[in-house]
Amino acid sequence: MSSCEDDKTPELIFTEISNSAPKHIQFDFSSPDPECVPRRAVIYVDQFGGEITIKSTNAHSISLGSKSEPDNNFYTDHLESEERDSDYRYSEYGQWSVRLVHHNTLVFNFESVDVDDNTTNGAWYSLLVCATVDGTVVNRSVEICRVYDYCFHDRSEIETKRKCEQ
Repeated sequence: MSSCEDDKTPELIFTEISNSAPKHIQFDFSSPDPECVPRRAVIYVDQFGGEITIKSTNAHSISLGSKSEPDNNFYTDHLESEERDSDYRYSEYGQWSVRLVHHNTLVFNFESVDVDDNTTNGAWYSLLVCATVDGTVVNRSVEICRVYDYCFHDRSEIETKRKCEQ
């Protein structure tokens, strides 16, 4: 058993650079309790489209993995990459894509989703990002939560988090 003081593992840190739809897309990079637990990088998105750009502030070069895994009973799909393009991923079911630009910046594009009575409440995705930070190889999941019946009018994430984490 170790304490927070014993865990000096570096983490991959991201910050939001731009957001074309702040009422519909929100980036959260926060630390759960206890604070020594690595921070979560989560993008919350409703059914409307838009683009958000996040950048690693402590790694000069990152790479994209291909992992997309189920979480919290939400449907997920496998992330596809275009042939010979390791800097691009597309989620057909989630209707979003991500492109790595400038070696350490991720540009996410979210398509609008038609919502009807047969649409699930949301979906949870996990994009694996790898980098070397302070000489240590670090893997981080950038999580994407699409919630189709919520809009971020006041940029409050409380209700969205509850829906994603149920």
